[in-house]
Amino acid sequence: MQRTLDLALALTQPRDEAALRDWLLETIQRVWQPQGVLLGMLDVSGRQLTCYGHVLNASVSLQLAVDDFSHPLAYVLHKNQVRTWDSLYGGARIEYHDIRQMLCFVGTACGLHALPLLAENGKLLAVLALLDSSKRLFALHHSGEGVRLGHVFCRQLMLLRQLAITQREQTALRDSLRQIKDEDVHRCDREKQVGATLIGQFMLPESLY
Repeated sequence: MQRTLDLALALTQPRDEAALRDWLLETIQRVWQPQGVLLGMLDVSGRQLTCYGHVLNASVSLQLAVDDFSHPLAYVLHKNQVRTWDSLYGGARIEYHDIRQMLCFVGTACGLHALPLLAENGKLLAVLALLDSSKRLFALHHSGEGVRLGHVFCRQLMLLRQLAITQREQTALRDSLRQIKDEDVHRCDREKQVGATLIGQFMLPESLY
C-alpha cells in the first residue's frame, strides 16, 4: 500500500516528458533494480527511437531506427508484442554496434524483456526494455507489473501532451487577440491622424472672413 502511495505521489511531480521519462526509469530502478533498463521514445515521424536508461549504473543514450532489425527492439515494435529473450547471446538478434558494446558489461547470462507502450487508442508511443537474468525477467513478465506501470506512464504522457497542445492553443489565441488589439489601436491612431489632416486642409484662412 505504501509503495503504491509513494508511486502515486511521485507521479504528480513531472511537468514535461523528460521529467516523466526520468520518473519511469527511476521507479523501475528503485522497485526492481534490474541490471539495465532502456526506454525508447518514438519521435513524431514514428521512424526513430530515442533511448535513455542505464546499464549497471552507467548512463545510456542511443538513437535507433525503428526499421533497423539489427537491434531486438525493432522486432517488438513491428510485432507490437511483449517479448522475453533468455539470453542476448544466440537469442535475440543483436548486430547494432552500440548495443553490442553495452552488452559487454552484463555478461552472457543476461536476458532481455521488452514491451511496447501504447496509448489507449492503440497508438505506439515507446518501448521499454529490461536487462537481467532470465529467471527475474520471466517473473516480472508473469507478474504483469511492467505492463501496469507502462499503462500509467502512457496515460500520464498523453495527459502531458494534451496539456502542451492546450497551452500552445491558448498562447496562439492570446497572441491573436493581442495582434487584433494592436491593429485596432493602430487603426484608431491612423484615423485620428487622417481626421486631423483633413480638418487642417479644409480650414479657411483668417483673411477670408
